[in-house]
Order: sequence, then C-alpha cells, then structure tokens
Amino acid sequence: MIVPYWLRRLLDRAGLWNTPPPPPPDFQSELLDRTARMADFAMELQDRERRMHTMRGEYARLESERTRQVSEAAERERDRLFARLAPPLANLDMLMDLAAAGRPASPEDVRTVHEQLRNELERQGLQRIGAAGAETAYDDTAHESMDGSPIPCGAPVVVRVPGYRTHGRTLLKAVVSRKP
Repeated sequence: MIVPYWLRRLLDRAGLWNTPPPPPPDFQSELLDRTARMADFAMELQDRERRMHTMRGEYARLESERTRQVSEAAERERDRLFARLAPPLANLDMLMDLAAAGRPASPEDVRTVHEQLRNELERQGLQRIGAAGAETAYDDTAHESMDGSPIPCGAPVVVRVPGYRTHGRTLLKAVVSRKP
C-alpha cells in the first residue's frame, strides 16, 4: 500500500510511523574521515621512524663507547703486565750487557732473573707444558713430534722443548720425541 507523503509525515511526528534507517553517509564525508585517519597513521609512522632513528644513533654511540672502554681496559691491563715484567727484564738486560762487556754473569744470577720472569708470567696465567728431559704421555693438544712423525696419543715421549698454554688455550706446543 502506498501511503501519501503528508500522512507519513504526520504519523512520523506522532511517533507512529517506523522511521527508515538514516541515509548512508555521503561519500565525501567518508573520504574526509579516512583521509584524517591516514594522516594520523602517517604521523604515527613518522614518529616511530624518528624514534627508531634516535635509537639506532644511541645504539651506535653505546657500541662505540663499549668498544672504546674495552680497548682502554685492554691497554691498562697490558700496561700493568709490562710494569710487572719490566724489573726482571731490566735485570736480564743488565746481565746481557755485563756479558757483552766481558764480565759474564753467574748461573745463579741468570736463574734468579729467569725465576722472576717465569713467576710473573705464571701469575698472569701462563703455564709451562713439560720440562726439558721429562717423560710424559703424548697428548696431541699439547705436544708435537720433533721429527714430524705421527705419535699415538698416550705413547711415552720425552719433552725436548717445553711449550706454553694460558687459560686452557695452547700457545706453543711442547716439542717431544719418542721415548727410546
């Protein structure tokens, strides 16, 4: 049934007419709303990029500072080691200068300087691998054959030249030969 317009208006004012749903929003207002939201997202994205750029700069600065501190700490530790090694080295130089001048040092003086030097190096973590003439079992992580021939692990050998290790790492393998 078709209801005349004036009757529909009258019934609508009286609240007796079911009002139709509101008309769909016009395209222009929806476009403006979406444009505003996109602008908000763009500003948020720019803010995040700016913060990330700042964080990258801060990270690079911190990394540079850490590298500098590690380098300075290593330099201080090296200087401390050299300061502790300087006295025995000075004594050794003195003995060498005396020997060059025709006044050889006594074996006891050489032994004393050697002990000073070795004791300081041991305090720093340097460990000797074997003693010349000592018999031991072959270990391929700490020994190498004098003549280059293969030696099975655990075989009896004689240390010819001592080796050195520090903090679990072998710096110089001891040179060994098969036990006669």
